[in-house]
Amino acid sequence: MYNYGERFKELRQTKNISANKLSKLLNVDPSTISKIENGSAFPSIQLLEKLCGYFEITLYSFFKNNVDNVAFDVADNNCLNSKVSELLKVANSLSDEQIKQLINFLKTITKG
Repeated sequence: MYNYGERFKELRQTKNISANKLSKLLNVDPSTISKIENGSAFPSIQLLEKLCGYFEITLYSFFKNNVDNVAFDVADNNCLNSKVSELLKVANSLSDEQIKQLINFLKTITKG
């Protein structure tokens, strides 16, 4: 099961922002942030959208798997080679626009 609380806390800590300050920015009660982070409550889609807006990420980015661990090839469950895994780690830190540009670049260099 996806851990919303850990992800909330991770994002909050990347900006060195307190739970209390984040609650004010998102216009929610401070206990809401605390409950989400400790796993006793789930965020609403509206709150997720506000959070993603504040951190300038997409909902996809909020939910995507952490590629800092081991990357797997879904087709056959084999670990990807280290170069592909490294590429995924780097791509994980890119913005959506940068990812689009990278995909376009990769398409141009792999054509015939």
